[in-house]
Amino acid sequence: FLFYGIMAYQLTGETAAVREAMASPMPLAPGQSAQALFPGELLALDGLQMTGEQARDEVYGGTVCRVITRIYQREDGAQIRAVSAVPDAYVQRFAQEEFVPQLITGFAIGELDAVYALRGGEAALYARRGSCVYVIEAPADEQAVYMLGARAKFGR
Repeated sequence: FLFYGIMAYQLTGETAAVREAMASPMPLAPGQSAQALFPGELLALDGLQMTGEQARDEVYGGTVCRVITRIYQREDGAQIRAVSAVPDAYVQRFAQEEFVPQLITGFAIGELDAVYALRGGEAALYARRGSCVYVIEAPADEQAVYMLGARAKFGR
């Protein structure tokens, strides 16, 4: 019995270590394409300077999600993140991280209807297309986030 208890403990430790490693951001290697790591179209924000791109795997609801994050900077210095994730289990992240959906309609990411959610001074705009989830994360400013969603583009 003690043997099985030790083995279960070791397996739990390995699983936690694997999950932690998967959730740590990995910058893309020089010459490596984010598109090659993602099965759908990637979200991009027109009119903003992209300052970085990361690929990582995260676990939500027991499902491994591939997450590509493009980091942009506005003229005022604010950092904006455009996230493309698959599968749609990624949407569970917002409840886990205590984002509160707002009862405001009319938000979109490109042509996709989107949900506007807040957590303190942070805003998230998220939408789904098939098994892909697209997210714009920015400082909480309803009008600015609305405009970011309107300028969003999808591409390969």
